[in-house]
Amino acid sequence: MKKVLSSIMMAALVMVFISCSQSEQPIVSNDSNGMSQEESMDYFVPNLDDLVSFSDATMDLDAELMPDGAAGPKGPMHKGDRGDMKNRHKKGFSLYKILRSMDFTEEQHKQIREFMKEFRKCMREVMAGSRDDRKEIIQQAREERRAIIERYRNSDRTPEDREAARTALRELNKKIHEQMRGLMDQDAMCRCIKQLIKNIESILTPKQLVVWERYLSTLEGPCFGDND
Repeated sequence: MKKVLSSIMMAALVMVFISCSQSEQPIVSNDSNGMSQEESMDYFVPNLDDLVSFSDATMDLDAELMPDGAAGPKGPMHKGDRGDMKNRHKKGFSLYKILRSMDFTEEQHKQIREFMKEFRKCMREVMAGSRDDRKEIIQQAREERRAIIERYRNSDRTPEDREAARTALRELNKKIHEQMRGLMDQDAMCRCIKQLIKNIESILTPKQLVVWERYLSTLEGPCFGDND
């Protein structure tokens, strides 16, 4: 019995030692560099269309202006949860996978978190300048939606009438998107993205920088190709 207890205690001590040893190692790709899947969208970088953040007008709901937080479950950095908005918000890119593939230390990971916070603040400032104009666009869109719904209610409400109303709403949502996109300052958005890139590059090792630059060369759009 004593031998059994002794063996159990020895095994427990070994497990504690292994656990403590692992916690002192640099964060590596096998453990996701400390990045959980739940927080992966915190590393999302939007393009101009992603910042056009509104929920579509539908047969049941008015168009709604979404919060300006550049990341987080309620901001334009995330996919929408109703209407066609969920299909529009897929044009940016996430740094989650590429950053997860590098052998980061805990200190590097903390720095990147701070860089992402600064980036989101920068993007919120880009959005803030046009918020009043976007509110006016949404208000006008609500009036147009009410007219569409009223026409449908006064019709025979046949399948054809309902499809006509839905088509009108799709056209309305397209117009909202185009109007809001026209308000966005693309140059300011690119400055935010380029600063994020420079910040990340400033803490990378030569080996990590090779991987990072190879990744950047695959990205397309007005903000890439010249990161100076």
